[in-house]
Amino acid sequence: MQIRSWLRPKYLPVLVVGVVVFVLAMAGTALAGELPELAVPTIASDLLDYPPGATVTLTGTDWQGDTTVHIRVSDWEGTWSYDSDVAVGDDGTVTDALQLPLWVIANYAVTATGVETGRVATSAFTDKPAAPTGLTPNGVYVSSTGPLLNWDDTTGANTYEVVVSIQPNFSSQLIDNSTLTASQYQVSSGTLANGTLYYWRVRANGPGPSGPTGWSNWTEASFTVDTAAPTVTINTFTSPTRDSTPTFAGTGGNATNDSATVTVKIYSGSNTSGTLLQTLSATRSGTSYSVDASPALAEGTYTAQAEQSDSAGNT
Repeated sequence: MQIRSWLRPKYLPVLVVGVVVFVLAMAGTALAGELPELAVPTIASDLLDYPPGATVTLTGTDWQGDTTVHIRVSDWEGTWSYDSDVAVGDDGTVTDALQLPLWVIANYAVTATGVETGRVATSAFTDKPAAPTGLTPNGVYVSSTGPLLNWDDTTGANTYEVVVSIQPNFSSQLIDNSTLTASQYQVSSGTLANGTLYYWRVRANGPGPSGPTGWSNWTEASFTVDTAAPTVTINTFTSPTRDSTPTFAGTGGNATNDSATVTVKIYSGSNTSGTLLQTLSATRSGTSYSVDASPALAEGTYTAQAEQSDSAGNT
């Protein structure tokens, strides 16, 4: 009998299958045991510029993750500061209000820090003097070569600068005075030229705890110098005349700022020192005008005088 022997190999191949289970989380989704990704918080004032002593309202957003935010407001000179701890609302917002000092400081820095997360948000605002208002003359004709420039007092300001130029961009200056302490400037007579358009501007500076704080924005205006009255003529009459309602006619000025009305005044006697009897108004057409005496004149001697004014006040 034949006996067959089957030998088992010492090693047999074994198939091993590895299985990995994982969860894919999208960006911004917190994993178990991991804090959620926090947004970048903000802090801002309700205005960019305030007058001295004004109330500033600060508002912040995206402070989720903190229950309290510490707010610090300080001036650029280190002479004044404000600190406050503000609770975070359910929607992640914070709100706080503070009053500025009564003097001008110009620049303030705001720093908000999350007490729990340490996140920081910053912003800034100013309380420089407001730009001056109420500038006169502006957009008109003036009859003087040395007009008075006026503007309203500016809250918080103790110094003003005035610039006068014939250039609208002020690339050259005829006048530049930055040491004014009153809200006006008297241009010296004869400084300006007749028939010329001038541009002028003014800005304000204020007193800070340790000196001037910085200039406000400029406010600009313009005017034209016109020192000459309109040229007006009146017709002559053959004397004596039988016309008791004579027609007075002539020419008047036709410049942009010349009045459209020519006034004829009739005086008793042979000159204008007599009694004023009639004042007649004639609307000119181009340079021409005419008007009849009304009511009729009695027999006698009369003097007629024509006048015309312009917007600068010249007659």
